[in-house]
Amino acid sequence: MELAYSSLKENDLDSFLRLINESGLSSSNLLCNTQVPGRYMESPERALEIARKVATNSAHRVHGGGFMGTIISFVRSEDYDNLINAMKDNLGISSVTEVEISAKGAGKI
Repeated sequence: MELAYSSLKENDLDSFLRLINESGLSSSNLLCNTQVPGRYMESPERALEIARKVATNSAHRVHGGGFMGTIISFVRSEDYDNLINAMKDNLGISSVTEVEISAKGAGKI
């Protein structure tokens, strides 16, 4: 994550998103910590697959401990509406929390 942090400091959004996606794919493919076998429908892996499909210009990864946890998406403005709508439609409105990162830090919207 040090490289991701450095890319943000250098205002290199493309590198930041690429690194977050690489980290996310590593969790899914190598660590295999994004779902519990037999529980795909309620897993972070399902959410990741939806996010990767509808928000292709953004970055997505498991957040926290994985398995039955949550994901975080860093969303470009052109992907925002598609992602929010797809997540709410597929996972339910109560499963989606939108936050915004500003110069003052993160806050709920």
